[in-house]
Amino acid sequence: EYGNRVFYLQEFVENLGYDIRLFVIDDRVVARMKRSRPDDFRFNLAQGAMGEPFQGNEYDALALKSAQAMGAKVAGVDIMPTKEGPVVLEVNLHPGFQGLVATTDIRIPGLLVDYFESLI
Repeated sequence: EYGNRVFYLQEFVENLGYDIRLFVIDDRVVARMKRSRPDDFRFNLAQGAMGEPFQGNEYDALALKSAQAMGAKVAGVDIMPTKEGPVVLEVNLHPGFQGLVATTDIRIPGLLVDYFESLI
């Protein structure tokens, strides 16, 4: 009955009530946002989470290392702080940034244009 379905198994990691989205362009973290949602464990803004600017740089090295491991020059890296230390949730190679721009006022589209023009 279940043979034609896909199952995902993953370890449960207790979160601290938020995650951090870092936006990487060309081996540089250009924006950071803290996302939280008191009524759910999913922190995506599209699913109702709240975002606020995050000023700390303690997750930058991990985000850069994660993007580099994927060979990504542009990436959204989601990191969840835990009692045991930070956990990388996702390295998104096609990251959305509308919520990040609205939250931080950092002009990510312009930064992307600058980066791509530098490749010419």
